[in-house]
Amino acid sequence: MRELCWALGRCGKKHLGTVLIGSGNGNLSTRQCVEAWVRGIKRALDDAQREDRDSHLLCVTFVEYDPLKI
Repeated sequence: MRELCWALGRCGKKHLGTVLIGSGNGNLSTRQCVEAWVRGIKRALDDAQREDRDSHLLCVTFVEYDPLKI
């Protein structure tokens, strides 16, 4: 997730809309996926700050159609 967020920021993107990659049936739990995403986003933002770059994501929107997972 870090690499995805970092690369999108470097491309000048400000918003990412995504499903919870890895949370399908038989995979990681929703909680584990959200925690992994948050860690990756934080690392990407930390990298952008270390590089003294203004190019980073400002918003991430997760899409989930199953109300039992929310």
